[in-house]
Amino acid sequence: ADEGNSEPSARKGVGKLACWVNNQQQGTKDQKENCHSTDDDSRKCRLYHEGIKNEVESHSSFTYDYETQSTPLEVQYKFYGKWPAELLELHTSDLNSLDVKRGEAVLQIESSTISYTDCRVRKGELWTELKLPIVPGVDVVGRIHKIDQKSSLRSGFRIGDRVMSLVKTGGNARYIKLHVNQLVKVPEGVKSAQAVCLAESYLSGFQAVHCGQRVPERYKTNSLSGKSILILGAFTNVGRAALELADIAGATLIYAPCKQKQKHLIRAMGATPLGVDKSEWIHLLQKKIDVIVDATVDTGRDINDYFGVLNDDGDYILVGRTENDVAEIISNQTRQPGLVCSNLKSRMMNRIHSYCVFEKWEYCLESCKRDLSHLLRLLNEKQISPRVLDQIPLYKVARAQEILDEKRLKGYLVCEPFMKSKSRALYA
Repeated sequence: ADEGNSEPSARKGVGKLACWVNNQQQGTKDQKENCHSTDDDSRKCRLYHEGIKNEVESHSSFTYDYETQSTPLEVQYKFYGKWPAELLELHTSDLNSLDVKRGEAVLQIESSTISYTDCRVRKGELWTELKLPIVPGVDVVGRIHKIDQKSSLRSGFRIGDRVMSLVKTGGNARYIKLHVNQLVKVPEGVKSAQAVCLAESYLSGFQAVHCGQRVPERYKTNSLSGKSILILGAFTNVGRAALELADIAGATLIYAPCKQKQKHLIRAMGATPLGVDKSEWIHLLQKKIDVIVDATVDTGRDINDYFGVLNDDGDYILVGRTENDVAEIISNQTRQPGLVCSNLKSRMMNRIHSYCVFEKWEYCLESCKRDLSHLLRLLNEKQISPRVLDQIPLYKVARAQEILDEKRLKGYLVCEPFMKSKSRALYA
């Protein structure tokens, strides 16, 4: 077809974009069919596609030893700094801190996350207004240990109820005190180690891909039908969650740039892989994308080319960035004087959005809780499967942060505060 033809349609097979997409999607189909072969790449693809959280666990399993005593331990640090092994220490918290006032509840924590957000806070790069000492951990799942009677009657929560929340600090401990308004009920059927991965990463991914959609449309099957989504940073935790959730919601086309060796994984997740070199494909996607979810950590990214693939009503979501970050990025992209740059700046300001899940949780709490409850339903129905890399006790939190400082992991590290040890189980 000539370049001057009307807008290509991937469904009808018209135009260069359609031919290219069809070839890529045929590769996706072939990849899924080949998932039953015995070679190593196909085995990895099959494991991911079937929702198995960790390839290693297909060959081995672990036994866990847990504390029966309820000593209120926590991990904390008293100074900001670069080296977690020198700063983080195990500490016995004051029992008086577990007393509840009206509107409060104390949770006995089952699982919490160890995340890059924790590392940034420890280095003084985020939320420097927080008071020291700080207990790391931003996602928590646990059971209500204490709650005053009036708060229980008003909220409907009872002692023993399983709940979760998003916090800025306090998760890597055995107990945490929160306001009952911050709690979301967790189904008994889900594993706490997987549920705890939802609050920061999956909630971010869900709200990014459903940008502009209202309740209840965003919870419907095929709520993204007809939409084309480009995900940058698909192998970050937020990017992987966004890709998984876009596929579940029936997005018509999902694209994700990646390395050659990662393409089979992208296909297995229901998306069309793109090359790392955007010059190979970006001209084919001009004005074709409804939503760009940018979950990369590259603050210096040149977004002009990516901005050009958005259609007239498209949105560019910069995950984990503040409004000031967005203003600086737009300013850097439109430094040249003149009417063209002025118009470009105006368009960018209307269509490029910052997104921070912690700000959303603070200012749009009720909608966040509804979205999180929806994600818990998806988890309970086994439609989503967070990739838990390891479950560790409190005394290994410092080492876990060291690992996160050294490399970017593709999955979640979960702290189980009552765990004493973990050992490899033997086959029967």
